[in-house]
Amino acid sequence: MNFCLFFTEQPAAFYLLSVLLFAYGGAVIAMAAALFVRPARPKDASIIDTEERPDAIAGGAPGVSVVIPFRNEERNLGALLASIDGQRYGGMIEVILVNDRSTDGGADVIKKFAPLNKNICINVADLNPSTDTDARLTSKQRALDLGVDLSSHRLILFTDADMILEPTWAESMVNSHLSTGADMVFGHTSIIRPGVDTDIGTDANINIDDGIDTDDTVNTVSKSRPVRKLFTLLESYQLEYLFSFAHAFSKLNLMGSCMGNNILVTKEVYSVCGGQRGVGYTIVEDRALLGLVRKKGFKTAAQEPFTATARTYPSRSRGQFVNQMLRWARGGLRPGGGLFAAGFLLLTQNLSFLLSVMCVLPPLPTWQCVANFMLTWLFLAISFHKNGSSVPKALFPAYYIFMMAETAVFLPLMLFGRGIEWKDRKI
Repeated sequence: MNFCLFFTEQPAAFYLLSVLLFAYGGAVIAMAAALFVRPARPKDASIIDTEERPDAIAGGAPGVSVVIPFRNEERNLGALLASIDGQRYGGMIEVILVNDRSTDGGADVIKKFAPLNKNICINVADLNPSTDTDARLTSKQRALDLGVDLSSHRLILFTDADMILEPTWAESMVNSHLSTGADMVFGHTSIIRPGVDTDIGTDANINIDDGIDTDDTVNTVSKSRPVRKLFTLLESYQLEYLFSFAHAFSKLNLMGSCMGNNILVTKEVYSVCGGQRGVGYTIVEDRALLGLVRKKGFKTAAQEPFTATARTYPSRSRGQFVNQMLRWARGGLRPGGGLFAAGFLLLTQNLSFLLSVMCVLPPLPTWQCVANFMLTWLFLAISFHKNGSSVPKALFPAYYIFMMAETAVFLPLMLFGRGIEWKDRKI
């Protein structure tokens, strides 16, 4: 096919496409190089060693407040609390659970666990339907602000109810804060893979299968079947892929993204920024908070080392997965957002690669697409190795096909405004 005709007789589009593909390749090379740069450490930086709790307490490990909003998380709260109770951390750990109008037995799970825990102080608060009705915020944002208001410590850790935290989670996040001097630190979250992550939760006697749906009646395939296992593997790869980019962006001091289930922020900075009211109404409050902290001139950083110390469950249904992807895409890739340019370059590469496979593009952009594909694979292989990811690096070609299929599905959904449902609510 004649290239000029394909681009409606506008040869300039050829040069524009080549420039965009070149920019994508250059960005990937820059991100790969950034992974080898060690973060600068302030002169007065200190590290706590909490291998032994009594020694760490004597060393003055700071107390932390863990804020957890929850709604209808009965099946997950027990495992989460057990993993927090099993933290190898020398300072005080205060857990503040904010009940966002649950209708299940989650509150009963907390009541049963509270007298059994050994190392943490548990407080429970409820969003009041008559007073917590600020239309400028989502209910989760109001729950986060309430949790911070009730906290006792300077260091605030945010996580979600559908998580299992490694024993080193709090220690690693606090050490990253101390060693980098960052006012906000985001960590690395990975997806629990049944039959693979068999070591998760063993110290705290946690059954990871409790949070994974095995009922064939849900809108998915049972985890024991090959299709379900493949989907979970691809979902795991996708999260590792996104965190690889977030880590590299942080090292390049660019505005990237993070996940609200694995964040540390100082209470002073959260207050100066105005908390969630300062952020304003958003469906991606985690990334919006990261942007606000940076905008106010405070330092942000990725957890170092960037190994996964927090785990979450795979999607229980296709609907849950679609809603999650749409929420991230609409919140993070909106025009004017910090990730819009990166998303545009990625979309250009993906669509161009698809066209090159169809033998539509001329030789130059075709070879650029192939080179960018290999560069991205190399970048991810380096990132996965440095971050200790258990997801196979060789899976990238299969994931790339999955990602192009996602692009074909999600782009129309984003453009034509499909509604998003989250935690049984329209957002």
